[in-house]
Amino acid sequence: MYGYKTKYNTCPIFVTYHKHDEVESSINYGDEFLSSSIFKWYTRSNRTLRSEEVKKIIAAVENDINIHIFVKKDDDEGGDFYYLGEANPDQASVEQTLMQGKDNKEVPVVCMDIILKAPVEQKLYHYIKASI
Repeated sequence: MYGYKTKYNTCPIFVTYHKHDEVESSINYGDEFLSSSIFKWYTRSNRTLRSEEVKKIIAAVENDINIHIFVKKDDDEGGDFYYLGEANPDQASVEQTLMQGKDNKEVPVVCMDIILKAPVEQKLYHYIKASI
C-alpha cells in the first residue's frame, strides 16, 4: 500500500497501526490515536514543511481536498483496512521533526493531528489500539 497520495482533490491515507519489530526504521512512524477522534499522523520520511505534497495536505480545507483515513491493526490482517472516515488536519499541530532513517541517519518528517469528522466507534478504537 502506498501510504497516501493526493489526486483529484482526494487524499486517502493508509496506516498500519502496529508495526512489526523487524520493520525498517525509515518507515517506523509513530502514528497513533490520541483519542477516538484525533489521530497523530506522520508523512513519509524525507518530507519537510516545504514539500509540495505536505503543503497540500496541511491546507486540505483551503485546497478543497477530502482526506479519508484507513487503518489496519497490523500486517497480520493482510491487505484489509478499516475505513475511519473523512478528516482534516489540525494546522496548529503541524510540526517538522526528525526520525531515524536508513543507516541510522536522521531524516525529516512532518507530523500533525488529523481530526476525524466523526469519532471512531469505541469497539473498533479499542481493538486497533490494543497491543498485538
